[in-house]
Amino acid sequence: MFRRTSAGARFETVAAAWGGLVPAIALIVTSTQTEVVRLAIAIVAFAVGGFLCGIRADNRRALHGAVAALIGIGMYVAFIALTHAADLLGLGPDPFSLEPADPRGMTVLVVVGVITSSLAAAFVASRLSSGGTTRIGT
Repeated sequence: MFRRTSAGARFETVAAAWGGLVPAIALIVTSTQTEVVRLAIAIVAFAVGGFLCGIRADNRRALHGAVAALIGIGMYVAFIALTHAADLLGLGPDPFSLEPADPRGMTVLVVVGVITSSLAAAFVASRLSSGGTTRIGT
């Protein structure tokens, strides 16, 4: 009646969402900083998000890390849209304070975020699945 699927067929949406939350918060918090500071903090935040995602995911960790980075950026864009909506209603802060000063800087942020997140998740995957006795949580 029910068909079993292999663990390789599952995509862990919770892992990707948790992995995306860290960089989203970092992007929102550092929105008023200079581009260099934002980029440095974003690299660390996306790597931590990819690490957390890689710990939670059972398989395809690099893919989960990339999706987590895209979720983080999506949360940031949604937050900007929310502040614009609040500004239109006269309820919120200046919506332009959360947007990057240079659109090219945001493009670099996206590329660097996806790459570092994927690499961190892939690193965790290779370390945990290497067959060694080192396991996190045991």
